[in-house]
Amino acid sequence: MTVLVRDLRPGDPADAAAFARVRHLALPFVLWTSEAVVHHLVRAQPGARSRSLVADGDNGPMLTAANGLGYGICGTEARHVRELG
Repeated sequence: MTVLVRDLRPGDPADAAAFARVRHLALPFVLWTSEAVVHHLVRAQPGARSRSLVADGDNGPMLTAANGLGYGICGTEARHVRELG
């Protein structure tokens, strides 16, 4: 089986729906919709470097992943990070 990992295509409603379906199968207690997935992609802060990834198998999307950097730490949290590090 060949698996191809790629970025989620925010302009493709079918891709967002497949991403939401795979996420729902993995996490049935969390509500995933294609609209929410696209909203997250479009509204993410550029500094967060947020990415949503899809692993396509022989029968379509089979795995998803999301990654990014912590962004927008408030002053109190930033002070604790400096003290720890």
